[in-house]
Amino acid sequence: MAQSSVYPALMAVAMTVVGVLGGLVLSLGPLERWVGHHLVTIAHEGGHAVATVLCSQGRVSGIQLHSSARAAQTGYRGVTYTRVHRRYWAWVYVAGYPAPAALGLAVLALLYHEHGKGALAALVASLTVMLFLVRNIFGAFLLFAVGAALYVVFLRGSATFQAAAVGVLAWTLLFGGTRSALKVLRARGQYGDAADLATTTGAPAELWAVLFVLLTTVPTGLAGWLTVTSWL
Repeated sequence: MAQSSVYPALMAVAMTVVGVLGGLVLSLGPLERWVGHHLVTIAHEGGHAVATVLCSQGRVSGIQLHSSARAAQTGYRGVTYTRVHRRYWAWVYVAGYPAPAALGLAVLALLYHEHGKGALAALVASLTVMLFLVRNIFGAFLLFAVGAALYVVFLRGSATFQAAAVGVLAWTLLFGGTRSALKVLRARGQYGDAADLATTTGAPAELWAVLFVLLTTVPTGLAGWLTVTSWL
């Protein structure tokens, strides 16, 4: 009986270690440029799109996801083209940076409630919707590649492998989203959504940068608490 009760706890800890280490490698390590920041960008632009749809008569007319080289030229890793009343502009701008961490927390919560396969299905469905909205070749390739990889895991992966994949993805979004917000704070909000919010609202860009950090670190902290409680 003692061994049977210890084994699930050890497995939970092992899956957490795999998820956290994998997330660190993909979001902060050498693979960040090739994997992590693209996943964060997809979630970021998805956040703008969802916020737009939630607005009265809001409409998404297209999404672009850029390669690292293109991002270096334009200053943007992605762009979401929206049609929304100007009173909702701030809401749409704010939604981008917190979206990766919020999505990571949601995916992790589903995993810990034994709905990892459902999380994979929801992610594949979301990427499919975004694929119909994307307006550049690289963006279409990126969405297709990520969606296809998750679909293969959904169809062929064992329960353990699915749990590990979902955990790595969740922590990549959590760490990557937090890192992205911290970069804006270090730049004092002088680019991207913080700068756009400063222009739109008149509030200092630094204030919006601080808000982004809060809205990303809180979900990451909640994810840590959720992880610890899942071991008990």
